[in-house]
Amino acid sequence: MAAKEAVGGAARDVKALLGFFLGAALLLAQVVAVFVFTGLASVGYSYMVADSYVESGEPPSYFPLVATVSGEPPSDYRLVRWGERDAGVASRPQRSFFLSEPEGRFTLDPIGAFVPVVSFEVLENSGGRQRIAVTWADDDYQRYSRYVTDGTRIEPEYFRVWGAGMVFVGILPGILGAWLLGRGVRRLWRARTAQ
Repeated sequence: MAAKEAVGGAARDVKALLGFFLGAALLLAQVVAVFVFTGLASVGYSYMVADSYVESGEPPSYFPLVATVSGEPPSDYRLVRWGERDAGVASRPQRSFFLSEPEGRFTLDPIGAFVPVVSFEVLENSGGRQRIAVTWADDDYQRYSRYVTDGTRIEPEYFRVWGAGMVFVGILPGILGAWLLGRGVRRLWRARTAQ
């Protein structure tokens, strides 16, 4: 009888230990799920509020463009914001928005310890026109733009901004997703142990 009780006690101890480890693993999975769901929700939100310009519409003044300056090496690229594209035309050298390389990357002046990076890719190059995608990462935001140019005229197509502040938009869906994950795993565990 004493041996049966000892075996039963050991089985209860193993079951309790297993329950503890399952609870700890579930808690860890929920913490990870909060971060994953929050990140996905914030990036998804940036796509939902992205601007699409079809034939009309004026993009914001910080819409990023990439240009070269005549008289300088063709690989010497400059970031030009939409609001600056026509500013001071007479006082500056001639700019071209037609890019000579299929893709590239360059840095801007540092903002404190952070060095902003601009990267671009020519998505399509036909009929004297280019479709260009630009990503501009500064210390607060990532800006994504896409436009078509013949070198002088620019037709904006797409603009999206993602910033760390958008994570706050994703916190509630992240917590809700982690809670639902926890409930689902607990239900599965209870159903499995009840059999």
